[in-house]
Amino acid sequence: MIVTAILAILAAIAIPLYNNYILRTKQAEAYTLGHVIKTQQWAYWARFDCFAETESLPAGLPSGVPRIWASVATTPFVACGAAVSMESFGFRPAQNRVYYTYECDATIASPGVTDDFVCSVTGDIDADTNIFELIFCTDHDVDGVGMPSPATGQACNVTFQYHRVSAGIF
Repeated sequence: MIVTAILAILAAIAIPLYNNYILRTKQAEAYTLGHVIKTQQWAYWARFDCFAETESLPAGLPSGVPRIWASVATTPFVACGAAVSMESFGFRPAQNRVYYTYECDATIASPGVTDDFVCSVTGDIDADTNIFELIFCTDHDVDGVGMPSPATGQACNVTFQYHRVSAGIF
């Protein structure tokens, strides 16, 4: 009886810790692939002198279930301001299924406007309907505010680094 009680107490402690570990492991995808997208934006800018606007992939609402990455390569460069696919932009996850949705928006330099971009990573890996969002934005006009998130419209006040802007932890 005592052994059973001890095992029950250990299980009550270990199971929530294990579940938290699994969620944090899945969350690593958002940070890792988010940084790859950021690097690809800078490479695109170095090559074409503008940032890329991309589609939101994968399609559908974020959930705790991985979704299939289904993007087809388009012409790598049409014109500054034209949307490109993630593959043409130089990004495709190694796995065919991802837990998060990835999207970038960009502005093109014109009188009074600077080249800037924002990339958003959204997901809900614990399926509690609280969306987790990371955003990265640039601020070349140095006004302290980057472009808003293309996914949620959330303001980007911390520029040149990924940061979580959502209340949801996972």
